[in-house]
Amino acid sequence: LILDPTTEVVEQYERKLKRHEEHRLSLESKRNKNFATTPDGVNVAVEANIEFPYEAKSCLELGATGIGLYRTEFLYLADKDGVMPDEEAHFQAYKQALTAMGKDRTTVIRTFDLGADKTPEGRNFTTEREPNPFMGLRSVRLSLRFTDMFRTQLRAILRASVYGKASVMFPLVTTIREWRQAKMIFHDVCEEFNERGEPYDRNIPLGIMVETPATVIMLDQFASEVDFFSLGTNDLLQYTQAVDRSNKEVNSLYAQESPARGISEPSSDVTVRGPKAGFTEDGETNLAQLRRYIRTPRFKTREFTLGSVSHTKIIMCHVRARGERPCRAYRKS
Repeated sequence: LILDPTTEVVEQYERKLKRHEEHRLSLESKRNKNFATTPDGVNVAVEANIEFPYEAKSCLELGATGIGLYRTEFLYLADKDGVMPDEEAHFQAYKQALTAMGKDRTTVIRTFDLGADKTPEGRNFTTEREPNPFMGLRSVRLSLRFTDMFRTQLRAILRASVYGKASVMFPLVTTIREWRQAKMIFHDVCEEFNERGEPYDRNIPLGIMVETPATVIMLDQFASEVDFFSLGTNDLLQYTQAVDRSNKEVNSLYAQESPARGISEPSSDVTVRGPKAGFTEDGETNLAQLRRYIRTPRFKTREFTLGSVSHTKIIMCHVRARGERPCRAYRKS
């Protein structure tokens, strides 16, 4: 806030507002296109990253072609009394998002990514304070420990799946065992629905977030089992460099263009095996990295799907291999 601005300052901000409005109008004519296309012919479909279900409608109005990441943990964090959302609360939230996006646009629902710095008020998941919570009981590990809570969420997702085109993604999967356990619980909940004759989408794709170097090393094994995966490159680089980027004492060591990034990038051999792959990026700080991903020949890509959380951040990019079989989740009958 500038008190008593001079004429020069007022004119300066008026020029900024005019440029902003001109830019907004230039984007308005393009927002209803299914794809944007780079000068070298790469199709880019812009998806959205949301934290609350009501955001889906706004994203659609702004031209999003899907929800690339629905962060469901905010259902738990919104209640300041630490009350866990019941199945109906989950269902209503997912139904709202899926209905807004419709049957033609995918909504990727990530199961709750709680723990570490995202713990509901007044709720402790461990009996003792964890010395290193970011490497402790969190994300899919928490889901596999508290299976009743996990099943509640999965039941709600299945119930809501009839209203749209849902995919389910498990966060911070680091071992094949974790993936198979999570998948087994998902299919177990599906069996409950089958026994009751309750309707749900029987072709929901299941995927994982790849956020540690250990997962990257085993990516060829995961690729043969998952329907899709998303590379959380910010966390990958953070774990690779052993640097907490939110810690001001050491965040100067966190380098987006570090040679160590090569460890946290999948090889083209993995990418072309078939599953739909992707990466998550903070586009506000790393647009140069995004451009490198789009233009690099190593992925042999024909399609990218980018997600945005706002006008300034690009969050998710999915790639599909050219000339290879479609991934299981998208195979046409």
